[in-house]
Amino acid sequence: EKAAREAVRLAPNSAAAHQNLGACRANQGDWDDARREAEAGLALEPNHLGCANLRARALSRLGEGSESRETVASSLNLAPDSASVHHTAGWVCLEQDDAEGALEHFSQALRINPTNKDYHEGLLQALEARRVIYRKFLAYAFWVSRQPKDLRFAIRLVALIIYVLLLQVPYGVSGFLNGVVIALWTFILLIMIGPSRLFDLVLFFDPKVRYVLNDNQRRDAVLLIFILLLALAIMILVAELHAHV
Repeated sequence: EKAAREAVRLAPNSAAAHQNLGACRANQGDWDDARREAEAGLALEPNHLGCANLRARALSRLGEGSESRETVASSLNLAPDSASVHHTAGWVCLEQDDAEGALEHFSQALRINPTNKDYHEGLLQALEARRVIYRKFLAYAFWVSRQPKDLRFAIRLVALIIYVLLLQVPYGVSGFLNGVVIALWTFILLIMIGPSRLFDLVLFFDPKVRYVLNDNQRRDAVLLIFILLLALAIMILVAELHAHV
């Protein structure tokens, strides 16, 4: 980010410099700053697609869905064959729970540029988003990504503390209580793992789309299965120890 700020200082009239700084702010979860930088770039170069794409994503993350869609529509009018604009439109649709619209735009992006890995990833998410449970995972991921980096860390820290406390809950009191505790254990583990790796794990078990995952994603999914099984074994061991105390 420091380099991006320096680039804006050296070239304040460069729309691309504002776009790069805005992208850095977006990666930090500061979508307000991302929008401001995108709009600063558009003020200099109204037809700059990079800034328009960034502005659309920022508006969507900030809950301004209608304006976000208007921005995307304007970009599509200017560049109907732009893969990056269709890619942005796909994510805007996903963020607004429109899986079918996302599928259409990601498919268009891949038609224009079949080798882009990001477009493949978007299509993969859109295919899975047709399932209700996966859409809930996506909603959680989008919510987390809107939070500042420090808050995202705090969420996982709190989840870890709750997980440790849950390990102290006596096991064997009742079947219902045991089920509740195990469900909470699982939920907290998923929060600590993070949505991105969780998505890869869900996709790994879907034979129709598993092939789209790259080698690193498949390896991480297998590693995550091992971690979850190990965590489950620890839960059972702790529960048995509690039951015999």
